Amino acid sequence: MKRQKRYVIVIGIVLILAAFAAGIYVAPAFNPEIASAVEQTEERQSTAGLLPANISIDRTAVFLTHACRTVTFEVTEDQAFSISHGIEGSVSTRPLTHDIFRDVLDNFAIKVLQIKIDRFEDDVYKAKMVLKQGDKILEIDMRPSDAIALATRMGRILYVSEDVMNTRSIKVC
Repeated sequence: MKRQKRYVIVIGIVLILAAFAAGIYVAPAFNPEIASAVEQTEERQSTAGLLPANISIDRTAVFLTHACRTVTFEVTEDQAFSISHGIEGSVSTRPLTHDIFRDVLDNFAIKVLQIKIDRFEDDVYKAKMVLKQGDKILEIDMRPSDAIALATRMGRILYVSEDVMNTRSIKVC
C-alpha cells in the first residue's frame, strides 16, 4: 500500500512537470501576455537591483547572506532536508521532488536563467525562476524554499532583491 502510494505521488509529479513543459509551447497561443513574455530576449534577466546570496541552513532556519547582511526565515523540516541535500550535494537513494524537477528541466532542454527572491508581501517571501527553452522564456512564481532547493542542486546563483535585503535583513558583521 505504501509503495503504491509512493508511485502515485511520483507519477503525479512527473505529470505536473510534463504539463509545465508542454505549457511553454501551448500557453502563448491562449494568452497574449505570455506570448509577449516568451518573445523577450535574455536581456530581461538583468541583475540590476539583485544581490547574490550565500545560502546556509541550521535545522529549519535558512540564512541568505550578502556582504554583512543576512535575511533569515524558517522552513518546514521537509524543505530543510531538501535544501540541506542540495547544499551538501548529497544524493538520496530515491530522488527527492527537487531532484526530479531538475532532471525534467535537463531532459526537456530547459535552461534556468535566473532564480531570485524578489519581494516580501503579506508577511511572505516570494520567489521567481526564469526558464528558457529554445527561444522561449518563461518566468514562474515559486516558494523561496523551492527556489533555494533548486538553486543549490543546479549550481545556480540565488539572487535576493536589494529591497528585500535592505528591509528584511539584519547586520551580521
